[in-house]
Amino acid sequence: MAKLLQLASARLGRIYLPSRSLTSSEVSTALRPFYFLVHPDLFGLFPEEQAVNEHSMKSLKNYLDVLLEEKRKPESAKVTFFLKRGEARNKSRSGLSRVSYQLTDPQVRKTVIAILKGANLPTSYVDSIADKPEDRVRVTKFDGDAFDFQFHEVRTRSANDARNPLDVFLHRNVERARANFEKIEPLRLRLERMQDLMIYDFHLKDIIWGGDLKPYNCRNSLTSFRSICESDPAMAAIVRDKTVVFGNFSGLSLQGEIVLYSGEVAHNWLQKLKEIPDEEQILKHIPRVEKALSQALLDVKVVRKKFQAITSVDDYRQRLRRLLTSINDYRTSKRFPGHWPESLEHLEICLENSSSPLMLTATGQMILPCNIAISRLVEFMSENMDQAQQRLDQAGKLAQKEVDIIEACALELGLVKLEKDIGITSQNMIESCTRLMQYSAHIRHLTHGNHILVDRYYSVESDGTIVIPYNWKFHDEYSAITGVQN
Repeated sequence: MAKLLQLASARLGRIYLPSRSLTSSEVSTALRPFYFLVHPDLFGLFPEEQAVNEHSMKSLKNYLDVLLEEKRKPESAKVTFFLKRGEARNKSRSGLSRVSYQLTDPQVRKTVIAILKGANLPTSYVDSIADKPEDRVRVTKFDGDAFDFQFHEVRTRSANDARNPLDVFLHRNVERARANFEKIEPLRLRLERMQDLMIYDFHLKDIIWGGDLKPYNCRNSLTSFRSICESDPAMAAIVRDKTVVFGNFSGLSLQGEIVLYSGEVAHNWLQKLKEIPDEEQILKHIPRVEKALSQALLDVKVVRKKFQAITSVDDYRQRLRRLLTSINDYRTSKRFPGHWPESLEHLEICLENSSSPLMLTATGQMILPCNIAISRLVEFMSENMDQAQQRLDQAGKLAQKEVDIIEACALELGLVKLEKDIGITSQNMIESCTRLMQYSAHIRHLTHGNHILVDRYYSVESDGTIVIPYNWKFHDEYSAITGVQN
């Protein structure tokens, strides 16, 4: 029944745990979003700011340790932190901000709240922890039998069932997620330092993680890559001024980034890196072939899918040439439909391999297999022109809105990180984040200091990431669907 009472808190008023002040673990959880803005390991490219934060972190830790362990008022201290929001690893200081604190308060709670507020971070997690016996909120009316019946089906489901209410899942799993996150936190911060050092040592533009790589995989990949660059100056010269992506294939991406597949051994990476200069020469000629294809298809835009998994850049060039030849052959004896506009420059096509399905994406791009019959291509484009235009227009409007709402939602929920799976559309992500913010007052004390990934299912990953479905339900919505009322 105690667990059911906790689950009912969102509807009937939050039910606090027995009286106690903040513990060391609670302080760590409360300040985690702050630490991920100021931790010295995040400032490898900014040595001066890194030194300031390192000194301030020690001062803050000492101040809190005296309050928590020695139960006495520490000496006053002034600390200054530089905050780094986002994940960009460029050398510009424009993305840094500065905040100063005068540490004088003898209470842990007030000190933690002041730190969070100074960095514009939510304090809901701290507010949810009762400080005095009289702070307990009592439930005035609660029908335990009805509530038990309402969640009978929920409790008998798989814990990862996407039909589970979000608040139920969080109540059951947030402590496990925080424990996993805390275990992996030192490694995650070490990875940040390793990345910054590699960017600095080998003059890289950036290091990006593509795919579902865990921290241990990331560490091994960075170690192997550093070993290659240190042992062979020629390899270091090849990667200089480049963005390196650890993704799902090895080679040169269509954006000119060096991609390395983490599932391969270092020897394979070495061979692929040796091929990069030749692939870069081929890449220089691809825009010319894309332009020829565009002109053959009434100036349609030929776009490249980010991190397109190809065997080589030359493979993509062959795809372009294959479709271009087919279109030119078609136009020697036939014309495009008379109802087509004079120009298709408002439409976008993306060329895939011969086994790819012919489809219209949620963002309005027409995905074409390179071996498609032109008669089928004409038919498909005729059927989907209007809808493609609508989706492209909508996608353009949604792109920045999605970025903004993810940032706002992460801040509102006190998250260390909020992201989505590649298969989740911008519209779905915007709707999910909007609803998360609407229910934030009920779940902030559960989401604070966590990393959430929006996908199609529930899960707690080994690194502490909380996975939730984009179309999650809250328990009052579940009640409306089942028809069960409290």
